[in-house]
Amino acid sequence: MRIAHVQIGDQAMWVELVDDYAYELVGNRFDSPSRGRRLDAADWQVLAPIEPHNKIVALLGNFMGRGERQGPGFFFKPFSAVIDPGATIVQPANVPKFNFEAELGVVIGRRASRVPANRTMEYVWGYTVVNDVTSFPLMEEDGPLSTRWKAYDTFCPLGPSILRTAKNPAELQLQARLNGEVKQDVALATMDFSVPEVLAWVSAAVTLQPGDIISMGTPPGFADIKPGDVIECEIESIGVLRNPVGS
Repeated sequence: MRIAHVQIGDQAMWVELVDDYAYELVGNRFDSPSRGRRLDAADWQVLAPIEPHNKIVALLGNFMGRGERQGPGFFFKPFSAVIDPGATIVQPANVPKFNFEAELGVVIGRRASRVPANRTMEYVWGYTVVNDVTSFPLMEEDGPLSTRWKAYDTFCPLGPSILRTAKNPAELQLQARLNGEVKQDVALATMDFSVPEVLAWVSAAVTLQPGDIISMGTPPGFADIKPGDVIECEIESIGVLRNPVGS
């Protein structure tokens, strides 16, 4: 099952995607919603699959080798960084270089605090695609304790849908293409820390709420982007998150 957040006229709603149609979700989307009216694809605009009260927790170094670490580092992307599929990633005037980072997003379905690793999958509602746009020159300028290099407006495209499945995301393939050229192409099984490990690690420090997203870190191959480029981040069965770059 695939779930999307869409805009129809002046109304935003959550829908279930079925072929070329969508069905409005009626009731609490995290707790067995029912199907409402059927919508035609021509009627909707796809939005980022998150709402303003939710947070994005993003991992550092989840494809660099596990070593002696007990868990990955993490930081927070502000909601103001979120943009919809198809929206423009804007290069700020004071950012000399920046890059895309394709990542798996884990969408939380239940309040999660100090969850043991053997129960974490009970708290996963689904999976989406994240582009964790980053400026490493700003990290060098500010120092590693600053998160400005990850936090600018438009630095977090999300979408296009949420995959609701019991399938282990380690079986899925992630790919990123810059102007049609493949830059990242990995099995998510190569993550240093799995989804259950990460959810247990993060929830030990931060209470997660339904709709929050954990962005699982990016593999090698990310590259600089510039105005005029188009970046496509894809995870099989979820879809393609496509965004142009502007200034």
